[in-house]
Amino acid sequence: MKRGVTIFQRSTFTSFSNGTVKKYVCSPEIWKMLGQAINIRYQFIGFRKSANVQIQLKIFESPCDEIPAHEVMPGTPPTPFFTGTMCNILRPAPEMINGPFSHNVVAILEVSDSTTTAMEEWDGYVAATAILEE
Repeated sequence: MKRGVTIFQRSTFTSFSNGTVKKYVCSPEIWKMLGQAINIRYQFIGFRKSANVQIQLKIFESPCDEIPAHEVMPGTPPTPFFTGTMCNILRPAPEMINGPFSHNVVAILEVSDSTTTAMEEWDGYVAATAILEE
C-alpha cells in the first residue's frame, strides 16, 4: 500500500543571514507513519528560489517522540542514515530511501548558500510516497 504525505508544507525556507546552514525539522505527526514504511520516495517541489540556494534532506531514526534542540544544530549528533543529494534546482528527480525502519523517521531540511555569504531562500514543499506493508 502507498500513502502520500507532505513532509514539509509549502513555505519559504531560508538559510541564516550569513548563508550558513539552517535546519528545519519535519512535524512529529508524520514521524511514526514514515517509520512504518518499507521504503520512502521523496521529491522537492519548488516554485521559486534565490540564485545560490542549496537544499538537502537528511533522514534519521529516533526512538523519541521529540528531538532535543541541540540534536539538530550543525555538527552535533545524531548522524543521519540517509543524506540526499545537495540540490540547487526547483524540482530535481525524486530520490528513494530504502527501509525498513525501526522507529520514528525524522526528516531535516537543510538550507544554505553555496557561497556562504548571504541569506538564500527556497519556496516550495517536500512530498513523499511511503510504501507500507499491507
